Amino acid sequence: MQHCFSESYLRRLWTLEVNDQPQLKMWMHLELKPMEEKLIRLALDPAAKANEIVTSVTKLVSYLRARGVSAAEVFRASKLSTPSTDNGELARAKAMRMPFGKHRHKLLRDVPLSYLRWARDNCSNMNADLRDAIGIILKGG
Repeated sequence: MQHCFSESYLRRLWTLEVNDQPQLKMWMHLELKPMEEKLIRLALDPAAKANEIVTSVTKLVSYLRARGVSAAEVFRASKLSTPSTDNGELARAKAMRMPFGKHRHKLLRDVPLSYLRWARDNCSNMNADLRDAIGIILKGG
């Protein structure tokens, strides 16, 4: 499988402060495994060749996928910017139902924002789709 990514594109894609150890070790709620940390360091090493960068990024994504990490989790944890939420995405998020708690079975549009914030911040075992939907609602109102 051949990749068509330029070295500068890959460096921009995986930009983070490598000198800030706590930031590298823990992207907010996403704790990096030692191998993932090594792959990021290799990909961002100024001396790395293009093929080393591509291989590092490919392996890193494979590790993250195997752990069930979603793209939204990576963006949220690394504070990378994501495309602005479109109205369709916001409407789909609001049409999801809350699967637990005192607002169980309610549409997310009918759940108070304070409860959505609380659920996002306190429910570590929430599925990624629900967490993403809550994030979209909190971001887009």
